[in-house]
Amino acid sequence: MRHLTLSLAFLAVAPLAAQDRAQTEWTLHSARGGFCIWYLADPEMVGELLPKDVVTQAASAAGTSLPPALARVIQDEPRFASWVPGAICVGVYASASVDGKEVVAAKEGDRVTVITHSLAAVDPRGIAAARHYLIELGTDRGSLARAGELAGVRTYDRSVDINKVPGSDDDEIELKLDKAKILWQGHPTGPSRVDSTRVMSFGYAGLRLSSWEVQVKAAPMEMQAMVGALRIEGKDDLSRVLRASPIRFVGPIERGGVATFRFTPGGRK
Repeated sequence: MRHLTLSLAFLAVAPLAAQDRAQTEWTLHSARGGFCIWYLADPEMVGELLPKDVVTQAASAAGTSLPPALARVIQDEPRFASWVPGAICVGVYASASVDGKEVVAAKEGDRVTVITHSLAAVDPRGIAAARHYLIELGTDRGSLARAGELAGVRTYDRSVDINKVPGSDDDEIELKLDKAKILWQGHPTGPSRVDSTRVMSFGYAGLRLSSWEVQVKAAPMEMQAMVGALRIEGKDDLSRVLRASPIRFVGPIERGGVATFRFTPGGRK
């Protein structure tokens, strides 16, 4: 009887622990060349990247949140209006803080990397305020990963290689997401500008049956267009989805300023 009582007590406490998760915030300082890759996913293929309960949102329903490059595609080619907007955003920073406490500072020439991959969705994870389902949140820093784990936020081990193309002023960027390899060669072009803050909201499946609303606000000191060529290697689902996209727009590059990732518990299990 005593064993049964203890077991019932444990079962009663476990849900409370999940409900009592606290909001946490990452602050990323001094962007060192972050960017996003914007694409459109074939609705017939997008299910390969998402849980079955995720309801995707077509580009035609995205309204003003649709990046101009994607909006032009569906304006010129209405057959792509039913396709799903996706974004792979790569942030590279000088340092990172969690809830106001610095947890990592990169050395000169190094970087703190945070990567998000998402698709437009309706009420992802039961979070009405979110506009995208966050497929994954990646970082190359164990300190950020550990902070996420303590809070219940799932992270993946991800990094990006940025080098100069031999004999050229072009940059070479290599990013791996599981079996998909994304390669870009090019350079910034045109005048730098101060643009509006990039804001994105996600529903995310965390650790221990948790759900999170993730609000990202990136406010760089300057932004600049990027010109170059993107290549996709791999035979996995993501590689196929990216290759099928009518557009894979890269940019703009972000420098300086601050980005915040605010994680608020909520939604459904």
